[in-house]
Amino acid sequence: MQSTMRNSRSRAVRAGIGAAFAAGLLASVPALAQQGTGMRAVFGFSQGFAADSNRELAPSDPGSSLVSTTGLNFGLRSETRTEQFSLQGQLNARLFDVPNDSRRFRFTGPNLTASYRRDAANSGIALSASYNRDSLAFRRPIDDFLVSLPVVDDTGLPVLDEAGEPTFVDVIILPEDEAALLGSGTRTAGSLSGRIDLGREGPIGFTGTASRRTLRYSVPASGADSTRDQLGLTLRLRLSPVTTGRIAFSASRFDAEDAVRTLRDRISLRFGVRHEFSQVLVLDASLGPSRVITRERTPGTREVSSGLDGDIGLTRSLRNGTVGLSLSAVTNENGTRRSFRLNRALDLPRGALSGSIGMARTAEGDRRTVGQLTYRHDMPTGTLSLRANRDFGINVDDEVEAFTSLSVDYNHAINSLSSFNLGARYLARTDDSATVTATYRRALTPDWNLNMGYRFDSIDRAAGRTSNHGVFLNISRSIDFGL
Repeated sequence: MQSTMRNSRSRAVRAGIGAAFAAGLLASVPALAQQGTGMRAVFGFSQGFAADSNRELAPSDPGSSLVSTTGLNFGLRSETRTEQFSLQGQLNARLFDVPNDSRRFRFTGPNLTASYRRDAANSGIALSASYNRDSLAFRRPIDDFLVSLPVVDDTGLPVLDEAGEPTFVDVIILPEDEAALLGSGTRTAGSLSGRIDLGREGPIGFTGTASRRTLRYSVPASGADSTRDQLGLTLRLRLSPVTTGRIAFSASRFDAEDAVRTLRDRISLRFGVRHEFSQVLVLDASLGPSRVITRERTPGTREVSSGLDGDIGLTRSLRNGTVGLSLSAVTNENGTRRSFRLNRALDLPRGALSGSIGMARTAEGDRRTVGQLTYRHDMPTGTLSLRANRDFGINVDDEVEAFTSLSVDYNHAINSLSSFNLGARYLARTDDSATVTATYRRALTPDWNLNMGYRFDSIDRAAGRTSNHGVFLNISRSIDFGL
């Protein structure tokens, strides 16, 4: 009884906060409009329906599920020649009938993201923050994590194309934990990050970055609460028109409330140089000490792993792309991992092809083939793209693990109002998971859109392989106006 009363009060408080926030936002719109801020606002509504045969990919006793999702979202954005600002928020209400859950209604969210960027002639600053509260009972497909990231050079500055615009690459960035794909309870993730650039074009330049990411779980079995802090400082020295030196310091701390209360510090210092032998041949190299300190506070143990980290890369520009090779050494909690890669990028008549292939040797002496491949083919009515990656990454426990990922996308424009998309995702980490999605999209009106399709999910665990078949339909509308 008392628990029910507390839950009711909690829901009432959250509803009150949401209502007050919405009222404040709506009340501010006329004032902003009168001030002529130059901002644009977006309000959106969506209604979706989904039916799945085994939504949770349960290894035994699978059950069908029906979910109705009503989504509300808003956004504010402003962009000038030197400044960019963005604020986005989303809240979902779900009616559902799923196995092993007696409830029939649930709010999920809010999910909030904000970013600000300002660029001057020789400097810049960027800030971002996010807050996401999701129910792990509603599994997210792998393609939800497909994002476009800006390409940066070794100093962290954006790489520009022939028109002087930033270049981007599509990659899959999975959450730090697989519990975001499968689990129970609620997962709350928050992040703060900042970056400052000084002296971009001057003889002396500086870049500083800092970030904090937190993960919190309402059900301990879904994952351990953790906090990850990172700091990076880079000093650039333009020694000559063709040679640039740099000194880079980085430090990170991972603090987890797991069974042994892990606390891990990573510290590195690198001295690097970039030299242009000619307009077509560039050398980039760095070298410096690195240390990883791991403490397990419950038993009171402490382990230290030290090494000499570095990398050297040689790139030659060709008429139709680039070719190069690279060597690297990276120290982690298990020792130093060394790798060698051959790189090639090709400009094709209707797209692009780039990739690398090489060999990595872990601290334990194990050898593993590593590489990546990115391919894009542009057609008169669509695009075919492929991305594959076989490498090492850091998991939610701040431990290095090998992974393999593959994604294939085909987009076809049927006419000016409708299109068809076929996508496939594969990820091999602790478990092998795959998703295939076929989606039909149509613009019903200038404001209303329809999405419908089929999805197949599969995961291969130690207990065996399980799969899910699902169909979905979604209708959405967005309103965009100036303030």
